[in-house]
Amino acid sequence: MAGVASAAVTHQLDVAKTLRHVGKPMPDTLAGWFVGICMGSFAQGFRFGITLILNMTLQKRLDKWQKAAAGKGGCCSKVVSFAISMLAAGTGEFLANPPVVIKNYQIANNVGIATACEELWAMGGPPRFFSGVGMGVLRKSLANGVVLQTIGPTKSFLLASIPSLQTSQVTLSFVAGSLTGSFAEVMTNPPDQAARRTRVGV
Repeated sequence: MAGVASAAVTHQLDVAKTLRHVGKPMPDTLAGWFVGICMGSFAQGFRFGITLILNMTLQKRLDKWQKAAAGKGGCCSKVVSFAISMLAAGTGEFLANPPVVIKNYQIANNVGIATACEELWAMGGPPRFFSGVGMGVLRKSLANGVVLQTIGPTKSFLLASIPSLQTSQVTLSFVAGSLTGSFAEVMTNPPDQAARRTRVGV
């Protein structure tokens, strides 16, 4: 639900980014800013859920190994933990690629879900719905891996710098998530642009 809500609230930013990436003008109507919001929200919720479940499960299963590795050297433990987060995020992105392709195509061409599906199918059948999956998985793996592994330390840093945040965990989580998420988005923008252009068919 958190993924669905966040995608819906920030959909206009996604529209602007997608159109900028594919070299098309911004919408000239209010409705244009909401094109693709249903598929975008569904894709984000599905992706987010899969990523969190897999990451939590894998981290727990390898917790004993990580503790042993930490005894030999903390660096090894962190690398393994980051790799697990990347694997979870990559799997979520792979499974959510079809609705993301539909959403991006809707935004780029200002069409509905049914029209987007029909046109995408005509372009190449089922494989067309996995266009850009390679770059998408690479980008999400890196971005979510960074977020999942840095949000904890970021919270600790914020609490040390601004003790008053201790009274509001919601605010603390929001600020930490915004900072880590923004950093991850900037660092992974090149593969994100490549993935969007491929999905749209540019």
